[in-house]
Amino acid sequence: MAPEARSRGHLNPGTDARVSRLAPPPDLVDTVVHFWVPEWDLPAGRSSRQMVLSYPLLNLVLQPGAPEGDVTLHGPRTAVSYRVLSGRGWAIGVLLRPTAVPAMLGAARPVVTILRDLVDSWVALDAPELMSNVLSSMAGGGSCRTEAAVGAVAGWLRVRLRASGAANRDGRLANALLELLDAMPSDTTERRDAEPPRFVAEVARELGTSTRTLQRVALGYIGFTPAALIRRRRLQDAADRLRRDPTIDLARLALDVGYSDHAHLTRDFRQVLGFTPSAYRDGQNDTR
Repeated sequence: MAPEARSRGHLNPGTDARVSRLAPPPDLVDTVVHFWVPEWDLPAGRSSRQMVLSYPLLNLVLQPGAPEGDVTLHGPRTAVSYRVLSGRGWAIGVLLRPTAVPAMLGAARPVVTILRDLVDSWVALDAPELMSNVLSSMAGGGSCRTEAAVGAVAGWLRVRLRASGAANRDGRLANALLELLDAMPSDTTERRDAEPPRFVAEVARELGTSTRTLQRVALGYIGFTPAALIRRRRLQDAADRLRRDPTIDLARLALDVGYSDHAHLTRDFRQVLGFTPSAYRDGQNDTR
């Protein structure tokens, strides 16, 4: 499995936790974005607060001794989330594409209902054999233990996905929506100068569907409206730019990532992250 590029979602990356990101094997590329594996080893009495503005997708997470459970399925989050690391540990995560949603949520209720209940929440999964296999892999020595653990999770996913059948048309449309948004340039105003409602209409036309269908599919397979997805991407881009270049003019940054002005960027930044772009930049400077 090949390593993936860095994530825009981790808002305070540093040296406290090493995060490996692995691309899925070819047969899982339609259902898995990537596997992510954080590992940490902190001195006694020291902790590290990790801040994440996650991608609006389901995450399968395996972490021994985690408060939520060893194996959990986390829904998309509407705001920044925090995780405090201490001691020595690791986790295995899987960022899942929308086509994986039916297989992961089951068919007891409509998918849109279950996914709505998972927004800003999580559910524990009963998968002791999977956890046992992952523990055995991570207990091994050498540089291949991460790949072995990810391979065990990939095998479990294959069985679950196979049992649910082929991805349906709506799931594939949701995949295409996220791929299109993710392909947007992150440092130019090209195709990004429209407010979300008008931009959503452009996206719908490009995907060959109606705005109404796109809204329904996004809520049913992602949990967010298309407009919210666009705002999330813009905020991730803004935070990423501030980390890489703290000297950037904030008014210029707002225009570059698609906002009409600095005030609108600041409003969304404060609403989702809990602080302003200026405060975030100052915090990044403090850690340099």
